[in-house]
Amino acid sequence: MKHHQLLGSAAFVAAVCVASGSADYGPAIWDPACSGHWYTSGSGHKFHVIHDMEGYYASTISYFKNCNTTASVHYCVNGKADASSDAAAGEVTQMVSESYYAWHARCWNTHCTGTEHEGFASNPAWYTEAMYQSSAGITRHVSDRFNWPEDRNHVVGHGEGQNSAWRTYASANLGIDPTCNSHTDPGPNWNWSHYMGLVQGGGTPGAVSWASGRIDTFTRGADGALKHKWYSAGWSSGWEDLGGGIIGGPAAASWGAGHLDVFVRGTDSAIYQKTYDAGSGWSGFTRFAGTMTSDPAVVAWGVNRLDVFARGTDGSLQHMWFDGTWHPWQSLGGTIIGGPTVSSWGAGRLDVFARGGNSECYHIYYDAGWGPWTSLAGGFNSDFGAVSWGPGRIDVFGRGTSNELYHKYFSGGAWAASWENLGGGLLSGPDVSTWGVNRLDVFIRGNNNALYTKYWDGTGWSGYNSLGAMP
Repeated sequence: MKHHQLLGSAAFVAAVCVASGSADYGPAIWDPACSGHWYTSGSGHKFHVIHDMEGYYASTISYFKNCNTTASVHYCVNGKADASSDAAAGEVTQMVSESYYAWHARCWNTHCTGTEHEGFASNPAWYTEAMYQSSAGITRHVSDRFNWPEDRNHVVGHGEGQNSAWRTYASANLGIDPTCNSHTDPGPNWNWSHYMGLVQGGGTPGAVSWASGRIDTFTRGADGALKHKWYSAGWSSGWEDLGGGIIGGPAAASWGAGHLDVFVRGTDSAIYQKTYDAGSGWSGFTRFAGTMTSDPAVVAWGVNRLDVFARGTDGSLQHMWFDGTWHPWQSLGGTIIGGPTVSSWGAGRLDVFARGGNSECYHIYYDAGWGPWTSLAGGFNSDFGAVSWGPGRIDVFGRGTSNELYHKYFSGGAWAASWENLGGGLLSGPDVSTWGVNRLDVFIRGNNNALYTKYWDGTGWSGYNSLGAMP
């Protein structure tokens, strides 16, 4: 079940989480450029620019801190650790607040954010997998925050002005002169296909259980298709290819034995449904009208009942439901970062979770009417996973600012006092399923891009178990 939440009040606006140095993006070190080497106002952050440094990570950071220069950038990423004293490959430093406008792309500056990457455009060895992974996380994050699509019109190279199709798009839609830059970086060795696959495919794996000892998990493959793996007295040997072209992570629910409903976001940013029934197998994809800007979340609380949530183009929480007939999207308001997560502990009960603008976890519930939004605190850089294994019980999981798994639960009418750190190095947000009382199975992408599971059986947490490489 994929779960997320919404922000609507002034309390959601501040950005305060500073666990690893950056108030904007948890994995980053905060090391600011020379004071004032940025604009404090602009025309809105509408797209993101990819640069290469034509130089080295540490020296580029020093350059931007030098007040005799007239340049800056939001983020810098290290390519490789080429000396014992060098930072780790993929290390991220933030140098300008995301609320400001760095000096990195001439007349585009007041319309965009940007990331500089260690290396040289002529040498592909600098563009390491660790760099691609870290950079894609930044790009997903700013897309979530500023609510623009994760596509090649909005994720561009510094040299995108050489692209006639993009110049036409940018002139009509971004309010810029696309020809004011003559740069060509990051150059022909930057693997845009792989990079955009990471940006669009970095979503949480979806998981659901429909019987004791049965788990079904879903993810987006490297080819953009929906993939499926299941557990029943042992894990299936490979991933089943269910086709389609999807963005981000899928969400799954089951309202009965042998029945699965999977929801994904298509490349056109609409939500699609694919259904499995033990008697007839997999259906095709059904498209729902509407444009969404996050992965979907879904829960089933009764036979033939589904509630689906996603983030709309205005950042609000959107909800549609099936009770024998599909009801169209309705806006529940608010402004959320990333996508929502939802769980249900009984008929007519919904609990929704999402990140606010301060990176905290927020919660809203439905029980004969929607309650108020409340903060569950914490500092997170991913969407959440949530599930209920009994009346009045909710377990919520998120990725903390140091990429570790955190857990909080609701039981006995109250939330646990603090978030429990379950360790690990997460490349994605978590998802979770349950097949019975006191049973939890959590799924994540590890920092080696393998799928991992960790379970609770009522007596304690297991270690992380690898299910092999993601498809």
